[in-house]
Amino acid sequence: MDTYFGHTDPINDMDIYVKGKPFTGSADKTARFWKTNLDSHLVFQKSNCSVDCVTVLEQEKYASSGQDRNIHVWSATSRKPYAYADQAHDEWITALSCLRGTDLLLSGSSDGYVKTWQVPGGNKKDLVNLENIPVKGVVNQIAQSKSFFACAVGQEHKHGRWNKVSGAKNGLCLIKYKHEGGATKESK
Repeated sequence: MDTYFGHTDPINDMDIYVKGKPFTGSADKTARFWKTNLDSHLVFQKSNCSVDCVTVLEQEKYASSGQDRNIHVWSATSRKPYAYADQAHDEWITALSCLRGTDLLLSGSSDGYVKTWQVPGGNKKDLVNLENIPVKGVVNQIAQSKSFFACAVGQEHKHGRWNKVSGAKNGLCLIKYKHEGGATKESK
């Protein structure tokens, strides 16, 4: 139907919460929030490496991450991160998801964990690490349902075969959750 230009390298991930307003992350080290009805977009650039995963928390709040191992939470009202977690994982972050309309964010990597984060309110800038859930393998994607998160776990990274996690199996890891007033409880 339409083609929109902006990224200068391949798009690695995309999420959408509001019709006509996708959020994308690219190998060009940027994340972009698109307003297709206006044929425009906002550019978020804080990463010094490829942006490999993105998620939309709510209509005006987005998160991005990737090879620099940092998580940035963005607002449509500022080009600077609203909140962040520096060196959130020991390896590059390969998956990001959220519980829509809440302050709960999940990240995955090949470092053996899916981590849950609380996005702060007010003037606080640091994401709060709530729990580290052990997962054997590379977390290549995290999807949300009404009562759990499904993590696609593999022996290798979804974009290449340069590293194989010994003892890992290709499959799904299901994480149940309850969300009560900003606090979460999960189990594997």
